[in-house]
Amino acid sequence: MSLTDLRDGLLRPVMRAWVAATVDAVIAAIPRPADTPHAHADAASDDRARVLILGAGIAAGWGVLSHDLALPGYLARTLAASIGRGVDVDLVADVTMTARHAAPRLKTLSLWRYQAVVLVLGINESVSLVSAARWERDLREAIITVRAEGGLDIPIIVAGVQPVRSVPLFNSLLGSIAERRATVLNRTTEKLAAAMPRVGYVPLSAAILPSGDRYRGSESYRTWAVEIAEVLVPELIGADAVDEGFRDEADRQAAVDALHLPSVPGAEFDRIVGIARRVFGTESAAFSVIDGDQQWYKSRAGVDIVRVPRDQAICSVTIETGTGLVVPDARVDPRFKKSMLVTADPGVRFYAGYPVTGPDGEPIGALCVFDSQPRRATDVDLAVLRHLAQLASDELESTAG
Repeated sequence: MSLTDLRDGLLRPVMRAWVAATVDAVIAAIPRPADTPHAHADAASDDRARVLILGAGIAAGWGVLSHDLALPGYLARTLAASIGRGVDVDLVADVTMTARHAAPRLKTLSLWRYQAVVLVLGINESVSLVSAARWERDLREAIITVRAEGGLDIPIIVAGVQPVRSVPLFNSLLGSIAERRATVLNRTTEKLAAAMPRVGYVPLSAAILPSGDRYRGSESYRTWAVEIAEVLVPELIGADAVDEGFRDEADRQAAVDALHLPSVPGAEFDRIVGIARRVFGTESAAFSVIDGDQQWYKSRAGVDIVRVPRDQAICSVTIETGTGLVVPDARVDPRFKKSMLVTADPGVRFYAGYPVTGPDGEPIGALCVFDSQPRRATDVDLAVLRHLAQLASDELESTAG
């Protein structure tokens, strides 16, 4: 056993006691975002990029009350401004997450939906004095999992551990020990990233300490988003828009079944559907659910029909697009002109819909507006419809949680 191993063996119980007695108690009082872990930024192009952030530490949004003011929001806006396309950022954050936890968690996500993955790991390993060898093994496994689940070409950004003592909570002698370990882990990460295709390493600057009693403000997240974007933007420029359509109907249906939607209160969905109808000035609007071989409406306004066969449903096509669907005149569209929704009541001609996803990202159904008269495609701003569909997705996540 080396002297380093011996020293670490003696220090680990001390570090665990420090975390249990001091750090955990302080962390419990630090504000964190309580809103849904998503952020969106629009741009001139209708194409959108979708990015996943997974990890602990700064991913948790310490010190701010909204993810819009934390890393997801700033990264979405920074990327959108740089690539000229809308950006959606999803967040999976757990304050206790380590690289060892990351691989199993990544396997539960539909990584093929994303054009890039950002891993924010290492702070917990630094504090617990994980060895460089174990860190490299666990991080490599996480990266390999992203490749296996998301595709060999998906770019992966690994954020380094910020200077630990720049965090007031860790600005102590024991914090210095954690910072030295973070330096070792960061060097290991940089070497690993350099040896793997389309894996980038981003060293993070020190946290910006706000004035007053705040733990951390949005200034730090803005800075870190810029640092990550500098490496990520070249990977996204010129890349095709992400195809968010589902790949496995069994997984999609399992997500529908898990939500138990018939028993979920519908008042909030009624409100969203009502807003959509008023905003777009259509005769009808609905939140449809694609369930097995049928479509049924969880909420509807201006339409009496309750359910139709799936092969007659325009929303069934909408969920396959992943990016929304506008049909100026369904009567002349070869995909829909024979649908009972077009040939019979409600006599749909104009239609616009956007997928509504469940907590795991599977398309559950669609938020749609429709008329019995044709309209121009430009009459609907898909960015607005997408926002309303996201509100419905957020409500599904809130209900599931």
